[in-house]
Order: sequence, then C-alpha cells, then structure tokens
Amino acid sequence: MAITIQIKRDTASNWTSNAPTLAAGEFGFETDTGKFKVGDGSTAWASLNYFEFTVSPPPPYNVIGEDCGYAAGGWLGPDAHNTINKYSFTSDGNATDVGDLTICDAPYSQGASSSTHGYQFGGRCLGNNIDKIAFASDANATDVGVDTPSNPLVDNPSGLRIRNAIGNDGSAAYRVFCQITYPALPPSGSPATPTRTPGTGPNQYEQPVDKFTFSSESFAATTLVHMYKSPYNYAHMTAVSSPDHMYITSYGYCKPDYWKIPFAGADTFSSCVGDIVTPHLTPTAGPAGQFNGAYQSTTYGYFASNASELAPGSNNNLILKFPFSSDADTALVGCLTCDSTYNLRRGSAGTTSSTGHGYSHGGRGFNPSFAVAALNIIDKFPFASDANATDVGDLTTVYGNASSSNIQQ
Repeated sequence: MAITIQIKRDTASNWTSNAPTLAAGEFGFETDTGKFKVGDGSTAWASLNYFEFTVSPPPPYNVIGEDCGYAAGGWLGPDAHNTINKYSFTSDGNATDVGDLTICDAPYSQGASSSTHGYQFGGRCLGNNIDKIAFASDANATDVGVDTPSNPLVDNPSGLRIRNAIGNDGSAAYRVFCQITYPALPPSGSPATPTRTPGTGPNQYEQPVDKFTFSSESFAATTLVHMYKSPYNYAHMTAVSSPDHMYITSYGYCKPDYWKIPFAGADTFSSCVGDIVTPHLTPTAGPAGQFNGAYQSTTYGYFASNASELAPGSNNNLILKFPFSSDADTALVGCLTCDSTYNLRRGSAGTTSSTGHGYSHGGRGFNPSFAVAALNIIDKFPFASDANATDVGDLTTVYGNASSSNIQQ
C-alpha cells in the first residue's frame, strides 16, 4: 500500500494573512511559488526566511580541475616528443596517450586552461606554436597561433619562449616574459616604488606581461609591470593563480622572493609577497624559485620540484605552501616522490591541480652521482593536510622539464 506524506501548504498570501507560528522543524509550503519555510517554534511566518539549499560554488576552472590533468611534450637531452597524456583526478592510475601536439615540443612549455580547452605556449627552440587541446574528446592538438608578443619592443626570440610564467584569471592567460626587463622609472603619478624596505635596494625594473584572451585566441597589448629586484633576478620560472592575482617566482640564483601581480589594470605595480623558504635538509635544499612547479587550491598556492642547470646538487623535491589571504613566507609542508634509481632529488616536474590535490608528472631525477634522467612518475599530495606526495601512476613515456604545467580539466 502506498504511503502519502503531506506537509502544511497554502498560497503565499494566505500564509501571510494567517501568520502562523510553525513548530520546530515543521514545514510550510507555498503552493503558488514553490517556496517553503521551516519553523523554529517561536518565529512568526513573516519573520522566517525561505529555505534555500546551500550550493557550493564550482571550482575556479582556470586553476583547478575536477576530472583530469594533462602532460604534453617534453625533452631531456637531444630528443623531444609530441605525446599528449591524460590522467584521472577521480581515481589513481596510469596515464593514457590521447593524441599528439602539432610539433615535438621541447622543455619549459607552459600551459593554461579555459573551461573547454587547454593551451600550451611554445617550448624551447623547436617551435613557437600555441597548441589547443580539446577537453571534450581525445584528439590531436590544433595550432591556433604564433607564440609571439604583440609589442615588438619586447620581442626577444632568444629568450621569449623559454621558462615564461603563465597566470590565468579564467578568461585569459597572462605571460610574464623570461629574461626581458627594462631599467625604467615608474610612470608619473604612480605609487611609490614597491620595494620591500622603502628607499633601499637596487633599481626599479619593468617586466613585460602579455595577455592571451581565450575567447578570441589572440594576444592583447603588452602591459609593463613595475618590479623591484636585483639585476640578475629577472627570469621568472613559474606562476600560481588565485582569483585576483598571479604569484610568480624569481630566478633561483639570487634572492628567493616571490611576487604577486593583479590581473586587473595596466601599468601596475607588483608587490613582493615574501621569501620562498627552503630549510636546509638532507640533502641540502638549493636556491629557491628556479625551474619549480606551481599548484593551487582555492586558498593556498604551492611551489615544488626545484632544479638547477648550473648546480645539480642544489636540486630538491620540497613542497612549499603559502596563503592567498595574506602576504607571508612559504612554509615547508612535504616532499615529492623520487624515482627508485634517480632518487636523490627530483626537479622540473609538470604540474596540475584538482579540487583536493596537487599533481606532479615527469620531471628530472638525479642519482647520488648527479647523473640525470627524465622520469614518468605521476604523484599527488593533499591540500587538506600537510603531507608528502604519493606515487599514484605512470606516464606513457618520460617527460622531462616541466611539460604542460597547469593544463587541467
């Protein structure tokens, strides 16, 4: 026999005119509006709020994925490849080969994600394509543009396509150029020089930033962001994106600062957030900020997997964390995994971020003699707690040198 459960119901006007007081937990349904209230035993109908389901906002797709991460291209030594790998965020396991880039893309290619596609911006020496990867189906990438700045004043082919940092506000990717700065004063009427200690330190520099809009798949005019740093500390390695800012690391040979740049506005000032703190461990932590990976949750940014071309012994696999809510030094919260053979340190891993974890794929491993090899590791670490990463799968091939960081669906 069917059981019918009914609650009190009437039109909105009748509920208002009768003005009852519902018992605690008692429902009152408006038949003409579809809305309802729940009583507390003391509050009259008119003073009760309508019941609304709490809906969690979707994750910011510009920096966090729900389904899977991508690794594409990569290089170590004389060889580059064009393989596109995809791995799941919902279950641990190996990656699958889902297509090819339009070229064999060399190291240090960086990426960004719109809600429907991933974009990979060039690589070292072998090409200046902008490759577009569709999330809806597994297929080869398409070439949608040339990875060159719109402002010829900053066109420096020798350094343009290597190690640029890419930020993402959801509608556009922001590229901070590596190895291009200008010793220039801030424009008239601008805020004070953003030094860490006003009136001290080296000169002001301007850093070009290009904006690639996803809807038009084209570059807008170049913005010059005013920065303060030592003359050699000018090559930015990676970027973390919050809803409002991109956080960028500086070249690791010098000061271990990291900076934030607002997405809104042009001819703006960056500000120094704090230090990238790498405590001395065994093995000893090296310079901060060079060739490291970038990850982000909704509230924190992470840097990890440093590597140095000039000093292999300074590589480390540290995971460093900092808050978006305040400016602070990073804190050591864990370590990435290492290969069983090349197990001394791991650097230059590609990165993706899900709603709950940061993922590292590939990278370079070093053995105790500092011999180096490209790796196929996929590992992840939690955002909810401070912990080491765990090995959760393998790529289909080795991916050296930060291939396709921050392309996630």
